[in-house]
Amino acid sequence: MTSEQSFIRQISNVTDFPAVYDINECSVDELNSCSPNALCTNTDGSYFCTCSEEYSSDLSPHNTSAGRVCAVACEPNYCSPSHFCEERPETSPHCICIGVSKSYNISNIHVIVAKDIYKLNGIVCPLWILILSVVAFSLILSIILAVICVSKRRTQHILLQQE
Repeated sequence: MTSEQSFIRQISNVTDFPAVYDINECSVDELNSCSPNALCTNTDGSYFCTCSEEYSSDLSPHNTSAGRVCAVACEPNYCSPSHFCEERPETSPHCICIGVSKSYNISNIHVIVAKDIYKLNGIVCPLWILILSVVAFSLILSIILAVICVSKRRTQHILLQQE
């Protein structure tokens, strides 16, 4: 009889198996790594996480770790057409002006400087476009009026010299 056969014979006679208990990892938050906004489901020897209906967007880094980072999904028309919707971990989406390139924090006023659209403390982009357009128009009009005045004076000065 080989050692393998002997081993099989020994274990086949065992009738008293030790009790194995499953630990419910979902019963205590410290035993699982599910998001606070996910549902934990206990399985034999493990568990899995699923983002809740309200936090239906799963931002977990790997498919094997689903339900670890949940967010409220960006629904259609959540943001205005001049913004894009950014899902943020464990919170509601955030609307960001289209074309944002840099963000600055100046004297507790959060200013986002954009390539073509601006946003200051949540004021919507179209308002800033209107304000910047009015300022630019006023500046251009002032320069044109200044050039006209200077050229009229010059013309008057030349006419006075010819007389």
